[in-house]
Amino acid sequence: MAFLQLKSDDSWYYEQVKDGNFKGIKEKINAPYMENIEEIIAFPSPTELKANLHDPKICFLSPDRLFDNNLLIVKELPKTKYSGIKSTQQELYFEDINSELYNKFGLVVSEPTTTFSDLGGFEIPKEEMLKTQDFIKKGLIQKNLSMFLGVSRSGKSFFAECLAGELRYKLILLDLGVIMNDKNPSKKLDNFFYYLENIDEYVLLIDEIEKVADPSGTSPMAKVLIGKLLTIFNNFNSESGFNIKNNFVIATANNILDLLNKNPEFINRFGLKYFVGYPEKQTFIDVCEYYIKRMKVSGITGEDIYNHSNSIYIKDTVPSMEDSFNVRYGKYASGEVKEFMSNLLLHCCEKNGTLHCDTDILNKVLHLQKPQIRFANKGVINTIQAAKIANFREVN
Repeated sequence: MAFLQLKSDDSWYYEQVKDGNFKGIKEKINAPYMENIEEIIAFPSPTELKANLHDPKICFLSPDRLFDNNLLIVKELPKTKYSGIKSTQQELYFEDINSELYNKFGLVVSEPTTTFSDLGGFEIPKEEMLKTQDFIKKGLIQKNLSMFLGVSRSGKSFFAECLAGELRYKLILLDLGVIMNDKNPSKKLDNFFYYLENIDEYVLLIDEIEKVADPSGTSPMAKVLIGKLLTIFNNFNSESGFNIKNNFVIATANNILDLLNKNPEFINRFGLKYFVGYPEKQTFIDVCEYYIKRMKVSGITGEDIYNHSNSIYIKDTVPSMEDSFNVRYGKYASGEVKEFMSNLLLHCCEKNGTLHCDTDILNKVLHLQKPQIRFANKGVINTIQAAKIANFREVN
């Protein structure tokens, strides 16, 4: 008997049915349940449903469920364009799908143009995550799941953006806050990962995961969500889990002390764990030099910014992961440097057709834009403490 419905809002399937190209549809779906199907009826009427329901060679195609009950087995078909994200008609008419996807799943899709050439440091994650992807392709390991713990503005999310741009992958940003605010967060999370199974070549970024998976929060759903995520992460690419293939799943966090105290197994689900702190002296200088050159500012060097900022904020000590007093850090996190340089541009003067900065201007802006270490020292210390407890490796 039949009792099979194919569900899709992609016009490509309906065009193939119209043209009688059942072979093309079966090749696109590539699933065992299509082996004995010889005819697909699109938009079936009640009469057609009743007449063909028992025929094992026929199935039905519709954008909506044909019954409110479970009489039919419903198979959701993948979209055919933009690596499984857009339907044929959405691509044809240049439809911006992000509003729809955000309202439906809390996700935003982009195609980053930044690459590893825009990212200073991070050499260990660059090498290990690409090697992990290769091991998955060879069937040696199961999944590519990593967490970046670090202080605010340290470049954790930027790494995911550059990784996607380097590989020419989609960057998918998942907002768990939207999931949490749903009437049924657990089901919505399942629906998201079902949707994700039909997408190819992506980096999934779950930003500030600890803000939602908060064991100390007042929301009872936080504990439910922690358990749900534990199961999903553990079962990626298994018979009982969601198939993410060799794609990347990256979570970022700023403070995980509560999670470590109450749900330590949550952190252990991540095979690759990196701590991103403040840039060491040379890395800080290199980042400053990058923006000085990019913004075409003359009169100062990256070393000038390092020396003057350390002189002004000498009492604001950046703790070291290794409890070493020999390591010298910049006073601004890497992400802060970009904002600092943008602010600096506003105060530069024009000289010989270029933007020029002298020591007075530099010191003025350093006093105007105080580094976060001045007012977030406790948070920085807590983040480093958590990184030590959970055995995160420092990257710079």
